[in-house]
Amino acid sequence: MARAIALLMDGAIVTAVRERTPAPAGRARAVAAALLASGPSPNPGTAD
Repeated sequence: MARAIALLMDGAIVTAVRERTPAPAGRARAVAAALLASGPSPNPGTAD
């Protein structure tokens, strides 16, 4: 799950720079919250 959240963060940063707005951070936060609420990955140690 850590890799998925890191990828989410990277995507939010790139999108924020490209769109020149902090809005992607809010969307990424909502997605990260949903990921965390879903519980642990069924295959820990994989590339999620």
